[in-house]
Amino acid sequence: MTKKVLDVYLVSDSSGETVMAVSKATLVQFLDAEFTEHLFLLVRTKEQVDVMIEAFNANPGVVIYTMGNCEIKDYFLSTCKKLSIPVICPLDNLVSFISENISMWPSDTKPGKYKLLDKEYYQKIDSINFVIQHDDGQHTENYEKADIVLLGVSRTSKSPTSLYLGQRGYNVANYPIILGLPVSIPKLEHLIQTKSPLILGLTILPNQLSKIRNARLSLLYDDKNLDMTIANNSIMNNYSSDTSIREEISYANSIFKSFGITVIDVTSKAIEETAAEIINLYNFKDHQH
Repeated sequence: MTKKVLDVYLVSDSSGETVMAVSKATLVQFLDAEFTEHLFLLVRTKEQVDVMIEAFNANPGVVIYTMGNCEIKDYFLSTCKKLSIPVICPLDNLVSFISENISMWPSDTKPGKYKLLDKEYYQKIDSINFVIQHDDGQHTENYEKADIVLLGVSRTSKSPTSLYLGQRGYNVANYPIILGLPVSIPKLEHLIQTKSPLILGLTILPNQLSKIRNARLSLLYDDKNLDMTIANNSIMNNYSSDTSIREEISYANSIFKSFGITVIDVTSKAIEETAAEIINLYNFKDHQH
């Protein structure tokens, strides 16, 4: 029997946690079908909705969404209605919805369903191991095997963002930008040109980074000894001083510009939001190839 095939568009105006979780729980029930998922996260403008619609028109399927923005949500739903695009939010009965659009009843509960979940689980474990092994500039010779490489100065959330993406199944490496030191990544220009892996720079406003670093220092030292310790330590002075921080960020941004690396500003952003932007860029890269 020929397998049923369906493109599923997951649309959210935030990080997409809910819509992805519900989609996963639903689609796994259809053992004899193949699904291609298309992620559209942080959809907050009409232009972004139009991009999703264009992608849908190229490969029709179904749309699952979560949105809180009334104006964009209204535009999104009215556009889908006008074009007769099947659309649903997770509060509706997704199982029935998929059944109707794929003309198939949900599969009976079988051990195979759990094997599928186990396979995905172990793939995520492999990705997390990759992140750990390639954290903070380790094993740069393996960067061609990465899906994503993140560059940035200290405390721009490179490691936690990498781990979060690793839990999503992406092989992520991160590399520290250190003032005055060149970026030593083998075949960097080739990797950037081929976009394999996707290389991104993380930047942040100096005042925000200063707050983060000083908060970090306060955890490392007793409050009563903090000022004295830092005053006697030039390294710590450089780490937390406004002047040094501005120089570091400026140096990192100059590197990103010289190599043509796309930059994400992580100022006041949650890890989930930064990760969602990265996933969007990664998916866009895949659509270009």
